[in-house]
Parts: sequence; C-alpha cells; structure tokens
Amino acid sequence: MHNQLKHFFQPVKVRPWRLLPEQDAVVSSIVRLHDLEHLQIADFQVAIAGIDESVNSCNNLGCRLTPQLIRPYLYGLRRNSRSVRILELGNVLGNSIIDKYVAMREVARYFSELQIPLIVIGGSQDFTIPLYVGMQSVLPDAHLCVVDALMDDGGSDEALANNFLMSLRNSNAVFPDHVSLVATQKYLVGNTQDEIIADNGMKVLRLGDLRGDGIHLVEPVLRDTHCVSFDVSAIAHADMPGQAIPMPNGLSAHQACQIGWYAGLSDQMRVFGLFELTAETDVTGSSVILAAQIFWHVIEGIAFRYGDYPMRSLDSYANFHVCQDEIGLDIQFFCNPTNNRWWVELKNDDCARVIACSEADYKNFCEGSVPEQWWVVLRSMDCSSVENQF
Repeated sequence: MHNQLKHFFQPVKVRPWRLLPEQDAVVSSIVRLHDLEHLQIADFQVAIAGIDESVNSCNNLGCRLTPQLIRPYLYGLRRNSRSVRILELGNVLGNSIIDKYVAMREVARYFSELQIPLIVIGGSQDFTIPLYVGMQSVLPDAHLCVVDALMDDGGSDEALANNFLMSLRNSNAVFPDHVSLVATQKYLVGNTQDEIIADNGMKVLRLGDLRGDGIHLVEPVLRDTHCVSFDVSAIAHADMPGQAIPMPNGLSAHQACQIGWYAGLSDQMRVFGLFELTAETDVTGSSVILAAQIFWHVIEGIAFRYGDYPMRSLDSYANFHVCQDEIGLDIQFFCNPTNNRWWVELKNDDCARVIACSEADYKNFCEGSVPEQWWVVLRSMDCSSVENQF
C-alpha cells in the first residue's frame, strides 16, 4: 500500500511560518510520504492529507485553496508537547471528483486498519462520505460527529457538501443513532430536520448547550466518535471570517480548539476533517491561522491519549452499581480515577452496550434522572445484531 499511496497524492512543498526556530516547530516532526526511506508508515502516530477540491461544495469554490494556506501556519506552530511523528501525505490526486472520492475512501480504510489517526485539511465537506465509508469498512459500528451550524440533510440524494448526511443515511452507510450533531443553531435547522433527528435517535448538542462550561459536554460525545467532520460555519464569523455565509453566532476560537483537543484525545477517533474554509473572505488571514491552531490541538490531544476503554478493559476501573427500581433500570458505571472519565453499561435483555458519560450523568442517575440518549440506545439494541460486549 505504501507505493500505492504515492499514486494517490501530489507531494507538497511548504515554507513554514517563521514564528519559531525550525527545531522547536511542528515541521521538525513531519516527514513527507514521498521522502519516506528508512521509516515504515506504521512508525507514525498521525497522517495529514489535503483536499484541494470544491466542485461539490455549496457556493464555496474557494475552499479548495485552503490546504496550501493552512499548512505553513500549522508547520510553524510550536512542536507538540510529546513526541509525535507526523506523516505528510500531500494533496489528493484524481482526474475527476469520483477519483478523489475513491482515493480518500481507500486512504481512510488503510489508516483505520493501522489505527493511525488521519487529519484531513479540506476542501468541501462532501468528502465526509468517502472518509466515513472507508473507515466504516474497518469499523462497522463507527460513530460520526458533525460539528456544524446547520444539519446537512438537504432533501436530495446528490453527494453535495450541504447534503452529505442524507446521502449517508439513504445508502445505509451509517446507523442514524450513531450520528451526533454539535453546535447546531436552532433557527438554522428546519422542522423536517428536527423530525429526522428525533425519529432516528441522533444526539444533538446545540450551540446554546455549549455556552459557558457547556463545552465540556462535547467530551463524552467525542470519546465515542470515530470520525469528526467539522464545518467552519460552526464558528462565529468574528473568529472565523473565512466562511461562504457569515455566521454572527457560533463557537468561539477557544471552543473550536477545545473541540479539536477532545477529538484528538479520544482513543477511538480515526478521522478528523476540517472543511469549507474559504480563502476569498479571509481577508486578514486569521481564519487559516485559527484552522492551523485547531489542527494543532487535535495533534496535541492525540499525543496525550490515555489508552482508555475500549483499548483498556473496564475491569481495571472503579465500578459503581446503581439500581433505580422506579424506572426499571439497573446500571453499572465505570470510572478511571486517574482522569475522572466515566462510562455507563446499558443492558437490554442479554445485550450490553458501553457508552461514554460524565460524572454529572452518574450523579443525576443516582437522583433518578436518565438522559434521553440512554433511552435511545436501549431502544436501538437488537440482540440478534448487536454484539454482546461481555
């Protein structure tokens, strides 16, 4: 696959932003795929791919230019706190958009098999489809988290950037209850889309839920996520002017970086893509700098991964058994005391599923409160098709 990868990508030459000496910058951790000699691909902890394509974007052709604009700033930022080897693949090649879809699908599959996180510098968000499908061929139960101001489920089967969720649903590529939507804005999501969300058991964290300390609600969601698709429209225009449609409300720059950190820290995350940043409206260049900082936080999170569940057995964690007879639930919680991460085991007959939760979820359940998403998970369990994890 090593030689085949070279046929998928155009090598890139990057002149790093000279903020720091080269030995102190991210660039000192990067090896280009086309320069790879003595190291094996399995020796790397992160891979980076650029998508300089926007033909299926929604009135945002300028987003194809962003990989070449973001890289210099990413390369020039401080070297990550722990040693991370980064493989720079280059920009995806192809004579047509279909060729590029196929290439990114195979690349996502390959790096998912190697358990090496793939960071994607978009480009348009329709590439979420091949990235997710490629990863799902390795992880059939894969979860998708979409960070976006809108719900890209626009009403047709075309694989466009503003409709990729419908394309995934209609092709049965994703279980709808395996989709999480983060930072959506209620006035941008229609009643029909609300019905799709409710009928399919999708988890939603609206922008209002994330105000103040609410950004921490994203961490358990991302801990269960395998693919993150981040549309820059989720960020307020004041912090991210490089948008096709300026959004006055949205995530702050700090919150966007924190989401990147949580995504990288997730032991299950295999693909992280940032999409739809348009150079045409990024007059000051602050948007590409923020994008570089988001990617830096993703890599920093990867460097600090804990190797938690499912890489580590739940038997090694503190166990709390809580029974609520009034609502007919008998539940076990697990906690890693070194980082205060929590999980809950939900059972339906002989089936069991473990999902990430928070200490607040544990305390609320002790008082008789059950998150709606737990009922969704329990209803979705089909013991004939869901593997018993215990």
